[in-house]
Amino acid sequence: MLSRTCRRRRIFRSHTAVTLCPVRAAALTIVPYPAGPARVFGPSAPSLAARPGRSTALLRSPAAGAPPDGRPRLRLEGVTGLINVVGGAVVDSLAEPSMLLVARRTAPPQFAGMWEFPGGKVEPGEAAEDALHRELREELGVLVRLGAELPAEAPTGWPLNEKAAMRVWFAELAEGVPRPLEDHDELRWLDLRRPDEVLGLAWIPADFPIVEALLAAVRAKVPLGGGAGLTF
Repeated sequence: MLSRTCRRRRIFRSHTAVTLCPVRAAALTIVPYPAGPARVFGPSAPSLAARPGRSTALLRSPAAGAPPDGRPRLRLEGVTGLINVVGGAVVDSLAEPSMLLVARRTAPPQFAGMWEFPGGKVEPGEAAEDALHRELREELGVLVRLGAELPAEAPTGWPLNEKAAMRVWFAELAEGVPRPLEDHDELRWLDLRRPDEVLGLAWIPADFPIVEALLAAVRAKVPLGGGAGLTF
């Protein structure tokens, strides 16, 4: 039987039709949160606000066709046996989000050292929200309150590869201090008020468009609370 790490990573995170903006690890200087806001110094990606065609309306009513930046869009219509994955966009506050918690992968080799939203696969018979609570307990050792779901074009979620999609919820900590317990070797709080630095992190390719949508939602002050949340 595959290890949890191999099982999860072979399932998704293989969508490579997006552009990464890597930052050299040696060029990073981090001040841990909450002692001070996290800062990521290094080459910056283009600002989300400066990208032509981007608007917060895409969060409420995603446009069909190719994204404004010309990247090909992966679609999963008609896929049978779709693998369902959940991810947590853990922020410091659902009411006034300013920081985002991200996790650095340790495996598989092609994604080791890259950053992602913590989460994982929904087990058979498990509700998506319950799966996210479980994954965040297992990976970070925390209990959370779930907020709004970050909408994708399809109700199945954000395409990750040809067979899997991920639904992403905003969340805030309810209990515990986040620690990298499984699949990760480092956690960081990123300052959402510095979108260039957030986009400049070396994200796993499949998560990058989700990061863009998240930044647009935060910038537009879209309400993040009100989601169905279960605190265990």
